[in-house]
Amino acid sequence: MANGDLGRTVTGGQVNEEFTRRVGVSTRLLLIATVVGSVGGVLVGAWGATRQYGISDRIIAVGSYVVLATPVFVLAASFKIWAIDFNNAVGHRVIEYTGEYDPGVSSAGGILVSRLQHLLLPSLTLIVIQVALYSRYQRSNMLDVLHSDFLRTARAKGLSRRSALIKHGLRTAVLPVIPLLVYNIALLFTGATFTEKIYGWHGMGEWLINSINTNDVNAVAAVGMFTAMVVLAAGLVSDLLYAALDPRVRVR
Repeated sequence: MANGDLGRTVTGGQVNEEFTRRVGVSTRLLLIATVVGSVGGVLVGAWGATRQYGISDRIIAVGSYVVLATPVFVLAASFKIWAIDFNNAVGHRVIEYTGEYDPGVSSAGGILVSRLQHLLLPSLTLIVIQVALYSRYQRSNMLDVLHSDFLRTARAKGLSRRSALIKHGLRTAVLPVIPLLVYNIALLFTGATFTEKIYGWHGMGEWLINSINTNDVNAVAAVGMFTAMVVLAAGLVSDLLYAALDPRVRVR
């Protein structure tokens, strides 16, 4: 680690090269999915709280619990089966479900379209799970804020309900969720194993499982080092976001 050389894998390749490639694959897979999933979960949870016990709140609650009760590999396999049926119905491979891109495509525009086609299903799998998880936490926090004194004061000073909820309510309610959001997003880099395996994305999660099965000590150590670095970075980002949203914890 001190020399920047993580050694060799059991097959004789450089761990550094494989590590760099795997991180890039996981980043391409997780970047969009984690941002959309976390933001969507917060917004869906806040929406459900403002319509407590309404039809939309009940639909969100039932849908979230169904998703959370479904194993990841079942959800991913279901999306894959649906994509196969959809492609058969339209008579064309509109949705891809294996790998990162089609190696037979050579043009820049074709490669971009191919990557987007391959990215759709694994991203959808991760987004659905994160929205279901974060919406439950956010709904609970938002309900605590809705009846708070500072929100009633904001309304009494002339702010509309929508402005008070967005400017004061949502900003306060999201604070307890920030550590969960940041740490879960960071740990997805080595935790999206089922999604990577089912959709043929050779990222960090898949590499960790394969390395354990083959007793590849250097590769496992590299993943462990990366996870530790990501957790430390997540802690720093969490503190910075908390300070940005809550002026009471800022140090001057």
